[in-house]
Parts: sequence; structure tokens; C-alpha cells
Amino acid sequence: MKTWLASLLICLILIPSHAQERQYFRLKKKSKKRHVVITPDLNGSIIMLRISGYFDKAKQISYLDTLSGYQISVPDYLEMWDSDKYNMLNALFPEIEGIRNAVSITSYRKDAFDGFQGFKNYIIEDSTYGLGVKPPWSGGQSFLEIERKNYKTMEGFVVDQVFRGGVYRAFYYLIETPKAYLWANFVATPETYELNIDRFYQFISRLKFIEGQN
Repeated sequence: MKTWLASLLICLILIPSHAQERQYFRLKKKSKKRHVVITPDLNGSIIMLRISGYFDKAKQISYLDTLSGYQISVPDYLEMWDSDKYNMLNALFPEIEGIRNAVSITSYRKDAFDGFQGFKNYIIEDSTYGLGVKPPWSGGQSFLEIERKNYKTMEGFVVDQVFRGGVYRAFYYLIETPKAYLWANFVATPETYELNIDRFYQFISRLKFIEGQN
């Protein structure tokens, strides 16, 4: 059961998206195939094209989000997967004894918050957040413990939380791009957290800001 709980958790805790009327494209790897996901509008329709062969010799896969002003290269060990959330990247780490840690990067419009601090307060820095609190963006989990803690150059929070009777440990890293606010979220079990936190750091270190028109 724990094989899928971490990935389910990371999907359910997503903040409701703030609509941006733009077309976007996403790419994910699965069983030596590539899935291209095209969403031309926000009416809930998703077109998924399963393509084989075309990307087999690709040396690098990148995720490009021109709306939010960032791109990030995706290492081979991450398995990308899609939800119905247009403003997020999801990926799973390799299985460790039946458990798969998960990572997401979710983007939010700047005009939805009162500055970057307002965004940080909404996600994790609100003074009322603590033991037993379910934040307004919660998908069913509640906080156990929140610790402001850096990992190398990442200034973030280690968050212990309860979801469907299970305890999970996460690292929240909040980023401001020229166009949007990002929540990079690593979710693991307490036993597997240390095994992948450095991989999460290495992945986030690949993130680059981009400029240009929407």
C-alpha cells in the first residue's frame, strides 16, 4: 500500500489552481515510451498522445513552463506522471523496498497573493500552522511538526504530516521566478526520506529561470 501512498498524497495536497488561459505541453516517460500531454484550454479536457520510438535516442528530457518562467531538466531516474492539474510537474523516484517517494513543482500566479511572503504564509509560514492543523490547501492531511531547516542551499521546511493514518515527511521549498511562485515539494516516509533528499536537491538545482512572452 505504501508503494502508492506517497504519490497519492502529493497529488491530493495540491493547492487549487488559479486559471491561466494558455496552451501548454508536457512530456513524461513510461516503459520506454513517451507521453505528450496537450491541454489547449481549461475545460477539463486532456489529450494524451502515446508516442513510441521518436524519443528513444533523446539524451535529455526537459520540462518547460513559459507561463511560470522556469525550465528544469529531468534525470533518467525520475518517472514523470500527469494529473489533471495544469500548473504542476509530478514525478516518482525509484522504488525502495516497496515505497516510492514523490516530488512535485506547482506554480501559482503572483497576483493571487500579497507578495512572496503572502504566498509563503499560505503554504507553510502561517503562525497558526502547527500540530493537528489542516491548512486551507489540505487534501486531507494534517501537520504533526514543522521545522524550518535548510538542506545545502535550499532554505525550506521539514514537515511531518499525517494522511490516511500514515505518517509522511516532506521538504517544502518555495521559489519566486520572474513570473510566478513555485512550491517544490518532496514527499517520503520517515524511513526513506534521507535516501532521496539529496536526489531532490540535485533535481531542484537543475531549475533555471526563463524570460520571454507568455
